[in-house]
Amino acid sequence: MPFTDVGDLSVYYKTKGEGQRVLYIPGTSGDLRLTKNGLNTPLVESFEVLSYDQRGLGQTSKLDQAFTMADYAERCSGTA
Repeated sequence: MPFTDVGDLSVYYKTKGEGQRVLYIPGTSGDLRLTKNGLNTPLVESFEVLSYDQRGLGQTSKLDQAFTMADYAERCSGTA
């Protein structure tokens, strides 16, 4: 199974299709184990689609602490 470590998280991801890579960011409650996900769209006919399970959802790990919007922004900016 493809996982990558991002800080203290183990993030689960998958790719499908061929061509230029596109990042498909799932919405709330996204889970790659569900039939309806970003890898089961017409995008995969023209692109390599990379999608992932967000923090605490699907097979991505969840930290024991709650996160604020400031925490998310800090992690996204690469300063964490």
